[in-house]
Amino acid sequence: MSRKLRRKPRTREQLLPLPAFVTKRLSMSHHSALALFRSGHGTLEHLAALAHAVYIARLMQCAEDPGATDGELFRAAETVLHECLMRAQGNGNWQLYPDEVAQIAPLLVRHDEQLATWRAERYHDAWYQLVAASAVVALLLVVGIVGVVIFSRRTNASHDPGFLPHALRIPDRDETRR
Repeated sequence: MSRKLRRKPRTREQLLPLPAFVTKRLSMSHHSALALFRSGHGTLEHLAALAHAVYIARLMQCAEDPGATDGELFRAAETVLHECLMRAQGNGNWQLYPDEVAQIAPLLVRHDEQLATWRAERYHDAWYQLVAASAVVALLLVVGIVGVVIFSRRTNASHDPGFLPHALRIPDRDETRR
């Protein structure tokens, strides 16, 4: 007779919403990051906080309602954050324009509602999914960098891939003879 796999019983903390102090802290972090970007004083850390809020909100929404039709809102917010990062890398302008803020702000309000009312289990599941996806992206980035280095060495490319940190560069044959 086969045994059915039983799910571990959920704890009280998993079944209840997140504690109010955690919800307030997360909400304050997200909204203050948006305010800093609105005023032109954002940083990469603040951009990461906004991206975290957008992705966690999307993952929580998908877990609750897999057939949700509001994916365009999340994709638009992701595009806004990406464009902000590209601007910052180009000219150092860490600012979101008013039309961009108007796309991010409603998602932060929705995420505040999710944090206040949904089970803590949903937040934790979404957080673990985001961490796992980030680990995969980081691994692919490292594999890609190593592949570029190996390819450039095999093709005898004379250019030095300047985007590589010094620790990841493979020395040229001439450098190792010195």
